[in-house]
Amino acid sequence: MLRKTGSSWLWLGFFLLLPLSASTASPPSFSANSVSVSVYNDAGAPPDVLLQAENIATRIFEQAGVRVKWINCPVVAPGVQDAAICRKAFFPTYFQQRIVSPHPGLSASSFGVSYLSSDGIGCYSYVFYPRVAEQQRVNEQNGAVLLGHVMAHEIAHLLLGTNSHSASGIMRAHWYAQELGSANKGELLFTPEQARVMTERLQGNQQITEKISSIGTPETRNSLKSRK
Repeated sequence: MLRKTGSSWLWLGFFLLLPLSASTASPPSFSANSVSVSVYNDAGAPPDVLLQAENIATRIFEQAGVRVKWINCPVVAPGVQDAAICRKAFFPTYFQQRIVSPHPGLSASSFGVSYLSSDGIGCYSYVFYPRVAEQQRVNEQNGAVLLGHVMAHEIAHLLLGTNSHSASGIMRAHWYAQELGSANKGELLFTPEQARVMTERLQGNQQITEKISSIGTPETRNSLKSRK
């Protein structure tokens, strides 16, 4: 099953795959609201532009109460294994995002895509840098600003799950002049509801992890025995 959205200006969407392998809210505590993203710059975006884009995306997520750690991974030759931290993909705390050339068959206005399973779980997204560079050249759009917002949009699809486009804010499927103007002013953000959903999913995962980890402690093992 395949779902996608389109726009006459910018297209930002997600694919729903079966199966899958592998205005601003008040920021809550960051203690359990952290995400790591391995970034592969396959398309060769200028390093300074990519760094600025990551900083912009970081600010956007911080406004929603989510802290993002960027892991810039080298693009290795085929058959060469990269660092273990770069290969890590674990929902919802370790994602991978590749800065690539546009995928064949996608709309000419597509700027990115994320992959989700039927139950809204996914760890992989792609951003099409050549189209960002074209917008910068033709429409004098700030490349780092646009790239940072597209990166944030696609990662948020992974955090929010299916049907995560909205009528306003950064998760709009269609970005027109008004959205691009808001991006330039730092005002294209997640809605309070989107911030709530993202932080709740991350906090729920933290609680599950803590329960699993506690099973191995001597205190817990003794408690379990006493209840038999």
